[in-house]
Amino acid sequence: MVEQRQRIVQAPIASQRTSLRGRRAVVPTQRRQALLAAASGLILSPAVAHGIEQASALALLPGFTSTSSGLQYEIVKEGSGDLKPDKGRRVLVEYIGWLDGFDDKGVLFDSSNSFGFRAGVKQVIKAWDESVMDMRVGERRRIIVPPELGYGKKGAGDVIPPDATLYFDVVLKKILFPPQSSR
Repeated sequence: MVEQRQRIVQAPIASQRTSLRGRRAVVPTQRRQALLAAASGLILSPAVAHGIEQASALALLPGFTSTSSGLQYEIVKEGSGDLKPDKGRRVLVEYIGWLDGFDDKGVLFDSSNSFGFRAGVKQVIKAWDESVMDMRVGERRRIIVPPELGYGKKGAGDVIPPDATLYFDVVLKKILFPPQSSR
C-alpha cells in the first residue's frame, strides 16, 4: 500500500491582488491555501484554518478595496486637492456607524456631524487612523472595520459587542491649521 504523506501548511496572513471583471479584488492567501489543500490532501494548521474563517467572514464587497491591514473601503465621493492629514494634525469628520452592515442592513450605533480628533496618534480606533490619514478634504468613504482594527475582543461597553465588524460612512470635513497643541 502506498503511504500518503500529509503536510501541515503554515503561512503568514497575506493577500494578493487579482483582477475580477475589471475591478480590483483581494484573494486572501488562506483561501488559496484552503483550495490547494483540499485539492492535494493537505492538512491546515489551526492558525491558518482560523484565518480562513475570518477572511471568509469579511469577503470583499464589490467596489471595495482592501488594505494590507484588512481594512476595506470604498470611495463614494472624491475629495478636493492633494492635501491629506499629517500625523498629529487635528481633523473634523462627519460619520455614521453601524453593526452588521451599512444602512438598513445594519444596526445604527453612533453618528456625528462634527467629530474632531488628532489623526494618526491613536485617539480613535486603528481603522479610523488608517483611513482618515489617506483621505482628502471632502472625501466620503464607506469603511468596513474588522474586529482587530476596531474594538477587538473586548468590544465597547453595551454598544459594541466583542469581535464586532463595524461599518462606517465617513466624510473628512476639515484639516485644521495650525495643529492644535495636545496640552
